[in-house]
Amino acid sequence: MKDARPLGEILAELARASGLSVRPRLARAAAAWPAAAGDICARHSRVTGLKRGVLHVTVDSAACLHEMAGFRKPEILASLKSTGGCENIHDIMFRLGDLEPQ
Repeated sequence: MKDARPLGEILAELARASGLSVRPRLARAAAAWPAAAGDICARHSRVTGLKRGVLHVTVDSAACLHEMAGFRKPEILASLKSTGGCENIHDIMFRLGDLEPQ
């Protein structure tokens, strides 16, 4: 029985490997995004992923992309980190693109 491990440890490892543990964190970040980004920029952007503490956001307007990435990124990041469940986000990666329907 030297190889025995606690069931909780095995399930946590399985959830991380399958991506199941990321979905609730991504949902919390997406829910917090409108308040963090601000009304206008939130309408032109969408949270598209979360990987290793980096939040991925697609923006459909070059002007909003420039504003968020160039001027407001530290403010937005601080706002997200102060939201419950988003403390693990340490960076935001913005990209210009079309927003898919929700």
